[in-house]
Amino acid sequence: MTTVMVTGIGAIIGYGILRSLRKADESIRLVGTDIYSDAVGQEWANDFRVAPYTSDKNYLTWLERTIRECEVDLLIPGIEQDLHFYSLHHERIKSFGVTVVLNRPELVEVTKDKWLTHQTLKDWNSPVRINSLLDGNFDGLSQKLGLPFLLKPRRGYASKGLVRVNNREEFKAHHKDLGE
Repeated sequence: MTTVMVTGIGAIIGYGILRSLRKADESIRLVGTDIYSDAVGQEWANDFRVAPYTSDKNYLTWLERTIRECEVDLLIPGIEQDLHFYSLHHERIKSFGVTVVLNRPELVEVTKDKWLTHQTLKDWNSPVRINSLLDGNFDGLSQKLGLPFLLKPRRGYASKGLVRVNNREEFKAHHKDLGE
């Protein structure tokens, strides 16, 4: 029997992965983890473990113990923080006897910055690239992007810092936060 561990199952991507795996093959044993004990993804997991934050100094010890106790074959990060942590510690985590689902480290680094991601997708002529600008005033941005448009921090996740701009006044209220 294959055992797959998915992290961040309280978040839409994490529980979406878990739910999709459950629908795809009911014989897969699914272990879900999250920092919250009431994570919705428990609905689709055979086993659930409350995880410490990846920033916790004991996280790798916890991860190794959980992987070994649950006899995990495949580890899938379901949230951005775990993806970045696993990429940084990939060799150590592999030593736990598990395969980790990750992109190349260079690509993971690019995805930490939304503008660099945009530029990379532009270089690849990707059809999924969303028109983006690094700077501008309200008139220029609204002309090029239309209304409403979004202001987003270059680094961040889970829509933190996301602002929907519907008019000049809303743009003015957030213009001071714009920068490099």
